[in-house]
Amino acid sequence: WLWNGEDNRNGQMIALGTALATYKLEGEPGDRNYLRLESVNHKFMENNPYAYGSTLWEDEDGHIYLYSSTGNGEWLGNVPIVARAVGSDLGGAWEYYVRNAAGQMEWQKEYPTAEQVKKSGIAPGEGSYTLPWVFKKGNSYYMCAQTFPFGTEMNIMVADHPWGPFRNHKELIKFTNPLDDLQGDKYGNKYRFLYMLNLHPALSRNGEIVISTDRKSVV
Repeated sequence: WLWNGEDNRNGQMIALGTALATYKLEGEPGDRNYLRLESVNHKFMENNPYAYGSTLWEDEDGHIYLYSSTGNGEWLGNVPIVARAVGSDLGGAWEYYVRNAAGQMEWQKEYPTAEQVKKSGIAPGEGSYTLPWVFKKGNSYYMCAQTFPFGTEMNIMVADHPWGPFRNHKELIKFTNPLDDLQGDKYGNKYRFLYMLNLHPALSRNGEIVISTDRKSVV
């Protein structure tokens, strides 16, 4: 389990380092100690400003793909990015998918610079997105991501590989704005900003869309 640290003392949500936590599954789901923390390596990646590993996809090719999103240098421009664990062990070496000086995307072992990351979005020209989720259906890979910033839409796009490029975006779901009035709230808060729309394909039983979100209200 990856824990991404965040400094939000000034409301800027600055990504810090990433810790690697190991859990043990015992007994059956619902048991008190079913998911038991064994250890945490807080020094696993002490500097991960782009929060690689915010979402994960373990592929049949033997790699674990580590997704995130970051600003591309434009006003309200945000692009999905990807790294991967070399093999199926999160605690092993990672490599990062970036655009090189010749304009080609390639995997590199060195953590990318800010300039590299800005040019290395894996959904080129498709919009401004945050918190990308990837899953596979048939021979295609699908990315679902929330429009940035705090958008009321989750879009879906498709690629031939888990590293993209993801294209042909379509609106998957759109929420009303505000989503709801909080009855009895004397400050008049509204559930206006959708924060961290998370897709859960593993919880879908009959093809339905399962999404969770973190509440972010405004006065």
